[in-house]
Amino acid sequence: MKTNFTPWSISIKGPLITAFGILLGIVAAFPVQAQEIPIANAPKKENVFRKGYIRVGISQFPENEMNFSQSPIQNLENGQFGASTGYVFELGRNYYFNKKSSGIIKYGLDWTIISANYAELDWTAYAAHRQQIPISKEAFHYFSISSKLGPVISIKAVEALVIDLRAQVGIGMHAMLVDYYEGDTDYITMVGGDNPLDSASEPSIYPSFGVTLRRKAIGLAVDYFKQTVSMKYETESIEYGNVDIPIATTQVKLVFSFK
Repeated sequence: MKTNFTPWSISIKGPLITAFGILLGIVAAFPVQAQEIPIANAPKKENVFRKGYIRVGISQFPENEMNFSQSPIQNLENGQFGASTGYVFELGRNYYFNKKSSGIIKYGLDWTIISANYAELDWTAYAAHRQQIPISKEAFHYFSISSKLGPVISIKAVEALVIDLRAQVGIGMHAMLVDYYEGDTDYITMVGGDNPLDSASEPSIYPSFGVTLRRKAIGLAVDYFKQTVSMKYETESIEYGNVDIPIATTQVKLVFSFK
């Protein structure tokens, strides 16, 4: 029996087998690559625990209406300084200790880097009652700037809804620009000359408690704190003195948070 065998048949079959093997390898590898593409392009899970924030809102000073039967100094000693609704601006950041945790609770420190407050002091009715003559409104002013630091617990309640609970210790300085005259001679002034720092109080330390309810980038914050501020003053009979003024403040603020 004769077998047809030629050298060129080997030279043809060799490349065909090699090409077929390469094709099978490509086909076998293609499904694996197709499965990996969606995984690689899958959207990352959103981090609802945003760290930075800006707060803008209003300040209320409860029970600070002036008593007509008391002197200016007595009013100030009782925290009755005639403040209208004020304004507050804050910039700060949360520093979480367990930032890599995927749980529903994070804890750390809330540092309100700057908290700036302004309110107008209205002594119009007080002056008119004391002097029994019509008094044109002269606006006095209250300023404060402080920084606060303390522990914070953030709880993921529902979906992207987060509740922040904080207790901070603040340190701040205050100024009341008051220049009030009663009659021709009696007066009280808390304006300390040409340098604004001459009107500033001694630094005061105070506790502050607050809560924030936020969803993604927008939220609402409420803070309450009470402090005693030592302010400089001058009267007709006292050339230089200091008065301790208790100041209670409730703030309601719109929160803009960022990562």
